[in-house]
Amino acid sequence: MLLTENMRSISERSAIENKIVVVSSGPGPRCKNRRLEWYMTVTVILIAIALSISPHAIERSRFFLLTEYGIDQRVFLLYTVTVGYLGALALFFNGRLPFGYWIRVICAGLRSILWANMALALAATSSIEAFSITVPVLGMLAIAEIDSAYRALVDQGNAARDAAGNR
Repeated sequence: MLLTENMRSISERSAIENKIVVVSSGPGPRCKNRRLEWYMTVTVILIAIALSISPHAIERSRFFLLTEYGIDQRVFLLYTVTVGYLGALALFFNGRLPFGYWIRVICAGLRSILWANMALALAATSSIEAFSITVPVLGMLAIAEIDSAYRALVDQGNAARDAAGNR
């Protein structure tokens, strides 16, 4: 009797562990090698948190030119929250959502626009004698986001080929 109960508890535990693995399998199958995208997505979310904590962060920083482009802090906050969280969801569920790769592409493009606008605002407020060293960093982030969008499209092409090969 004890042996049977022990075997059953091992069997039940194994079944429970298998269910846990299925439930907590985590990211979608195409979410490998996405560290840079995750870092930039989290950075955008952190910018949103900083903007929500400090109500005058844009106007009192070197990014004040963004307000002259018509981007006030509330718009910037809404933009970063939306792009950050949608990007995080698209990355996490990459390969599981039918159009998740398009969400990744769009969010990467929007993040690229964000980094480019920030670079332009800093460059416009800098002088030759005191040029901001952050401008090239933001410019490269914009280029890296374009690469992320390209990789999302390539991933979708690979997924479509894999699916066609399994039929």
